[in-house]
This record gives sequence, C-alpha cells and structure tokens, in this order.
Amino acid sequence: MKNKTMWRILTVLLMAFVVCGGIANAQKRRTPKTRTTRTSQKTLPAAANSKELVKTGAEKVSNQIKNLTQFIYLLGGSNVRIGSVSNDEKRGKVTTATKQQIDAGKKGLVLTIQSFKGGLKDLEASFRATNDLKPYLLELTGVADLAQTAEEQAAANQFDAAGRTLIEIVGQLADVLRAMP
Repeated sequence: MKNKTMWRILTVLLMAFVVCGGIANAQKRRTPKTRTTRTSQKTLPAAANSKELVKTGAEKVSNQIKNLTQFIYLLGGSNVRIGSVSNDEKRGKVTTATKQQIDAGKKGLVLTIQSFKGGLKDLEASFRATNDLKPYLLELTGVADLAQTAEEQAAANQFDAAGRTLIEIVGQLADVLRAMP
C-alpha cells in the first residue's frame, strides 16, 4: 500500500513538472525575427569622421600602454622569482618539478611578449593605413622592432633587459599619445 501511494505521488509530481514546464515555455516572450533592410548610411562630416578615427587610434595606443605596464609589473615579480630559483638551483636546492614550472613560466613570458609584438605590428599597420593617423606614425614607427628585441632578450633569459626594452616601448607609445589631440 505504501509503495503504491509513493508511486502515485511520484507520478503526479512528474506530471506536474511536465505540465509546468510546458506552461513556462508558453509564457516566455519570443523575440521577433529582425529583418535586415539596407538603408542609406548617414555620412558624417569629414571633420567629425577624422576626429573619430584619431580618437579610436588614441584608444588603441592607450590600451597598449595599459596592457604593457601591467605586464611589466608582473614581469618584475617573475624576474625576482626566476632569479631566486636560479640561485637555489646553483646550490642544488631545486626540485625538477620546480625547475619545470620555472621553464614553463619563462616560455609563457616569451609568448606574451610575442603577442605584444603582434599587437604592436597591427597598431603600426593601422596607423600606416589610415590617412588621419599618418601624422602620428613617425612617433610610432619602431615599436614592433623594439618588441622583437624584447622577445629575443626574454628568449635568452635576459628578462631584466626585456623589461627595460618594454618600458622604452611604453615611453614611445606615450609620446604618440601626447602628439595626438
């Protein structure tokens, strides 16, 4: 008797869930499909468009500065840890697991610098391709080459020198930002 009652309760609950689920789906508001129609594009005056392009260029430079400074901060801490482990390694106090972690960290730092190099190349290309940004290209030219130098320094375990080169890049990007209105 008890078992039969239990099955009835479970069946009623299951049916209630099924019915409530259907009701809940029926009550959801469906978003209508949007139709894409071609409209004539509003053209901004040339001066406004130029200002927007320069503003966008300045934002890209600013983002590179922010990202690089955050990375340089982290690189400094990593460099201290790498130096400390290197000293311990000379004394024979480092486990192979720690050594592997440090090696993986070094590779990660080099990959991050490679990523920055790619971003800086793209930034230079974008300034080169946009007429309104070409006046600021002179200050920007060479940052990707400096990033290449930083990458080579990091690959040679010269993280302190790589950090200094990255700081030089930040300075050059700040000069670009200062030249922009």
